[in-house]
Amino acid sequence: STEPSNFFLSTSDPSLISGQVKTVYIWTKDEADNVSQLGNSASIILDTTPPQTEIEQGPPNPTNQTQAIFSFSANEDNCIFECKIDQGEWENCSSSKNYQLLEGEHNFSVRASDQATNEDPEPAQYSWLIDVTPPISEVEELATSSTLTSFNLSWSGSDTGSGILNYDIQSKDGLIGDWQDLVMATTSISTEFTGQDEHTYYFRSRARDKAENIENWPEEPDAFSKIEIPKDEVPPCLISDLKAETGTNSGEIILSWTAPGDDGDTGQASKYIIKYGPEEITENNWASSTIVENPPSPQPSGSEEKFIVSDLGDNTLYYFAIKTKDESENLSEISNSPMAKTLNQPPVAMFSYQPENPKVEEEILFDASDSYDSDGLITDYIWDFGDNGSTTTSLATTTHIFNTTGQFQVILLVKDDEGTTSEPVSALIEVLEKPKPKILISEVQIKDKEFVELYNFGEETVSTTGWYLSYFSANKNWSDPQRNWQFSATATISAQNFYLIGIKDYPEENGNPDADWQVLTQEGNPYLQGQLSNERGAVGIFSCDPSVSTSQLAENCKIDLFAWQEEDTTTTLVFEGNPFSFNENEIEEKSFQRRKENENYI
Repeated sequence: STEPSNFFLSTSDPSLISGQVKTVYIWTKDEADNVSQLGNSASIILDTTPPQTEIEQGPPNPTNQTQAIFSFSANEDNCIFECKIDQGEWENCSSSKNYQLLEGEHNFSVRASDQATNEDPEPAQYSWLIDVTPPISEVEELATSSTLTSFNLSWSGSDTGSGILNYDIQSKDGLIGDWQDLVMATTSISTEFTGQDEHTYYFRSRARDKAENIENWPEEPDAFSKIEIPKDEVPPCLISDLKAETGTNSGEIILSWTAPGDDGDTGQASKYIIKYGPEEITENNWASSTIVENPPSPQPSGSEEKFIVSDLGDNTLYYFAIKTKDESENLSEISNSPMAKTLNQPPVAMFSYQPENPKVEEEILFDASDSYDSDGLITDYIWDFGDNGSTTTSLATTTHIFNTTGQFQVILLVKDDEGTTSEPVSALIEVLEKPKPKILISEVQIKDKEFVELYNFGEETVSTTGWYLSYFSANKNWSDPQRNWQFSATATISAQNFYLIGIKDYPEENGNPDADWQVLTQEGNPYLQGQLSNERGAVGIFSCDPSVSTSQLAENCKIDLFAWQEEDTTTTLVFEGNPFSFNENEIEEKSFQRRKENENYI
């Protein structure tokens, strides 16, 4: 026969040869058992291993999408696939499959068959949930009124499909307010809310499930509550023991009192209002009184309070009062209104003096008019001149004369109208020796017509006010003159001129020249006896009275001195240099004259 023939090969244990290359030879045999020659051959591979199926992509689980798209593959090439959804029948499918499904649980299966018709004995499977129904939720009912500003807010929800994932909660202040996010995407089911007194708050919720279905916000609030804090209408009690006393520093008053409470005398108040003024503070002048900045915060009721008011005027009387507030702005009645006076600021002493370089017996003007008292008046100027001299005066100026040379510490204190004394202020004043007037004794006659002649060799007229002409006999010191005559208060000696003083027997007229000053007795009569010794003596002119001074002071105020003595006479007369020496025969109607050189006395 020439028709093609089909045949099957089989083996008792395919696993032994599976995947191996085998060669098949064909020959024929007739009825007489005659065998043909060996025909052509063919090589074959035996495949007995089934493929493995894998789902590569599918819908999320859970999902709110009703369309399901799957992609899958096998571990062998050129496989064919069969798919099945839920309890349906197997059907041929390509490497991807698209289903449009309803809400609920679903199962997808897929299996592969290879070219050797080996079929995957364990199809790949994927199960998921389609949930298209949003969850529901609500904020739990609240008390319509709350006496606290904070309260607990709770909510709950349910979902018939995938389950609730989280919640969003919103609130608004009043019906016309805008909704505000309170807590978002929270898995909690409660929170604490804090609001304000006299405000009504509204709340709503929405839930989100695991399939991303989101509940719509409700049109109406789920719950509301109004915060209504009970009103505190009890003010703090008034302060009745306010005390005021002078502070330790300038411009300070120390206040002290017992702290009141919040409600009457219990609890703790929230604020003090302290005021002051020049008169007692009452309700009538409370508003116009000056408020104290930065008062202390109240302590618990019964505590001892103390506060220093500063930056006040010095030496000024102030009245004080306090009112107290609580947290509800309840205001107490006004306290008692004590008074106190700030410290009297001591005055400040200052002075100057003229001339700046004073001389002995020169009048010095001390001027303290720059002294001041910032809060009162200076009533007394207390001077200590450092030479055992002092004075207290109500005037800002005074004068003083120093009788000796040296350095003197002059101290000034001033006292104000409150009796407060300043710190002392001082100046070291150096008193210089008084320049001697340019007056000298040019000539003396000691017998017959006694006279003393003075000469002004200076360029200015010299006043002899307060001057004395003194005569010293033997053994007299500077403060113990034998004779002492005071010059006229109006006498002067012109520049480059002589001044003649007549004593005993000097003619009152036609003296050639006439005397400028005729010395008389205390009774106003001419002297009948000689006043100047014929043997030894000295005359001097002084700017002070030497008889009422110490020897040193008298010597200091000496202007000039002229002494004489007989030859070979020892004396202790006061003198300067060498006394004029003479013999008895030389003095008859003669005078002693200072020697001249170039027309100048020496």
